[in-house]
Amino acid sequence: MAKGGKIDPSTGGMFGTLSEKIRLAENRDTEVIRSLDNPIHPQGGLAVLRGNIATESAIVKFSAVEKEAWTFSGPAKVYESQDDAWHAILKDEIVAGDVVVIRYEGPKGSPGMPHMETFMAAVLGKGLGTKIALVSDGRFSGATGGLAIGHVSPEAYEGGNIGLIADGDIIEIDIENRILHVQVSDEEFSRRKQHWKPVEKPSMGWLSLYRKNTTSAHKGRDGVLGLGDGKVCIEFESGCRPHWCLGQYRVQGVERQGLCQSPDEGESAQGGEGTELHPEQSREKPQDGKNEYHSAHDSRYSE
Repeated sequence: MAKGGKIDPSTGGMFGTLSEKIRLAENRDTEVIRSLDNPIHPQGGLAVLRGNIATESAIVKFSAVEKEAWTFSGPAKVYESQDDAWHAILKDEIVAGDVVVIRYEGPKGSPGMPHMETFMAAVLGKGLGTKIALVSDGRFSGATGGLAIGHVSPEAYEGGNIGLIADGDIIEIDIENRILHVQVSDEEFSRRKQHWKPVEKPSMGWLSLYRKNTTSAHKGRDGVLGLGDGKVCIEFESGCRPHWCLGQYRVQGVERQGLCQSPDEGESAQGGEGTELHPEQSREKPQDGKNEYHSAHDSRYSE
């Protein structure tokens, strides 16, 4: 792919650039890893869709969609979480022909962008893989089957049009022409936006920090997590939170253990003056000396 100009070999990762890995690579079975001039299929199994639902983009794994369902339209049934949609399909409230919209499951909305495989497993279990479509700002795993469109950007939490869709709106999907559209005018979207408020799902500690600093799915990750010198550091490329550390620092001369913001970008808060993120979320160093931190205010991690 590098020789064919399909990828940038200078792209870096945790263990060097792609070009460095390519130099060490050996293809021992060309029937499994095909060359560009001998592909299994002329295009990959993913497609990027756009339209007034996904003005930036949305992703569908069309290799897992029967061709008869590449073109699909139907009325929207809207749910603010995967759990709500899952309960609805188990109660047969979702029927053939529906386009299910699961929103507020994106990077900020959830927060964390969980996959929608639980719902799609129920769809497939009921034999509705080609008879129901799913549109979501959540994500999907590689095992997902059926007409499932995810990664809708902008997500609902950030005011994307997916957050303005109402029950009964007609949604049109055309995978071959890369279209994801709802029959709602720009004027109607503007009217609905005047009364819109995001659904606020609870988040604490690291999830709260993540929500404040992440971006929509089409931009990929926005933060860099690194380990070193006995601390955990997060550098956010957007610049809104230049440098966060979990380690030892001082606030007004008092030594603390916890999450803090270092005073200058790139400067370690280890042993230096820092700004505490949330006093109620600071972590106490365990008495047994192990490098573990827990928040007593997050019941999911309480014993």
